Amino acid sequence: MNTVNTKSAISEARALEIVGEFLEEIRAVDDDGIIALYVIGSLGGGYYRPGQSDIDTVIIVRDNARITEPQCDEIADRYREKYAIPKGFGSIVIHERELYPPYTKSETDEFEFSVEIARLKTQGKAIYGKIDYLDKVPMPTREHLIKDGQIFERWIAGTTDVPSEDNLSEAACVNSVLMYLRRWLMIEKGVFEFNKFLVVDEYMRNAPPLTDERVFTHIRRYLRGETHADGNMLTELRECVKRLRKYYNKTLYGM
Repeated sequence: MNTVNTKSAISEARALEIVGEFLEEIRAVDDDGIIALYVIGSLGGGYYRPGQSDIDTVIIVRDNARITEPQCDEIADRYREKYAIPKGFGSIVIHERELYPPYTKSETDEFEFSVEIARLKTQGKAIYGKIDYLDKVPMPTREHLIKDGQIFERWIAGTTDVPSEDNLSEAACVNSVLMYLRRWLMIEKGVFEFNKFLVVDEYMRNAPPLTDERVFTHIRRYLRGETHADGNMLTELRECVKRLRKYYNKTLYGM
């Protein structure tokens, strides 16, 4: 069973208070440059779980803003340690011009930036300010998502910052499987489902080419806090990650 210390777990209300503290600190750095702050992920999408969910934020800034990504990251990292936030405190700084293609931030910062645009559009919840034109920001195209997936996969192949597939933890396996299912849905079906509790079922509803019912059943139960993997299931999870990565790297990215 997954267990959570409910006495120390951060409630949704407290998580929003922490975001408010973060906002005050970054506004003290560059109040004029900050247009809006959104929460995304579980806190923005309505599936926050105390003691398990992280905190992800998007800071929209003017093109001439003084505040930088490293400054926001430094503050966010400090908050992660101070409040023991599970999985971390994310802060993504987006200049107004970067809301629109060609999304060069994906290459310069080596991460799937177009996916963050999609997350902002589908689950963003304004905490401060608001960009009234968010609905006019285009959803990333199939080509944007493929390019970003290639960037991420090349980074994974070349980094020593993450464990090899044979050494992934159960949580890392679950997150990796969900990532590949979510990517396939976005690229092949144009379906943007970021709620991790719904990804597997949405994937299965769309006639996917590659499945693993034992692993998927375990993931559903794991997300509900009903089980942990034994040695055999952990091996199956790791093998599933390998199969999904190899198959979708070839069929989606030609890698």
